[in-house]
Amino acid sequence: MSTVPTASSPLPFYGHAYSPRRLADYEPLAKICSSFMFELFTPTSNLDCANTSYDPLPYFIAVAFSQSQLPEANALAALTLLQRLKSHHPTRAFSSPPKRKEPERLFLSSYIAATKVLSDERYHLKFWAKVGQNKFTVEELTAMEKEFFEDLQWDVQIDDATLAIYQLLVERRRQRFYGVALQFWLGRVDGFIGLGTQRRW
Repeated sequence: MSTVPTASSPLPFYGHAYSPRRLADYEPLAKICSSFMFELFTPTSNLDCANTSYDPLPYFIAVAFSQSQLPEANALAALTLLQRLKSHHPTRAFSSPPKRKEPERLFLSSYIAATKVLSDERYHLKFWAKVGQNKFTVEELTAMEKEFFEDLQWDVQIDDATLAIYQLLVERRRQRFYGVALQFWLGRVDGFIGLGTQRRW
């Protein structure tokens, strides 16, 4: 019997129908985007819980990246627009705890808007419904996109210099992510070697 993941049991990046290898590739960027969003939109009183308050979001973002196969610049542009949204609405914050699909809705809205800003190619709403793992109807996606642009007061232009800054920020966080992951696996290897040594003796 399969287990239904909850906010208290994070969704794994391996062993799922959405091509595990591809999801694992997107894991660092997805976790960086999720962390960035909660740093922006977590109420000040709950900042200590910003990275753990809604575990399904990194998995949702990783699947979105995997399904869309869009350039990483689109994710950077989405982060740019989210930061800009916070500047326009400083008091905007997630509910505590976040309402159902609230973080996913905001990320997907920013990802759609960023792609429209950066790309001349237009993607059908059915494409975005798939990227959003069918959590939102076509009608909901239309409303989400309109609301996001209006909340930004159509302040959506993004230049190369801004993208370069966000690329640098993401790379720094990615290095920290891999550093933590490396320490984790080295600890596992050390434990395994130690266990093997105990068994030999």
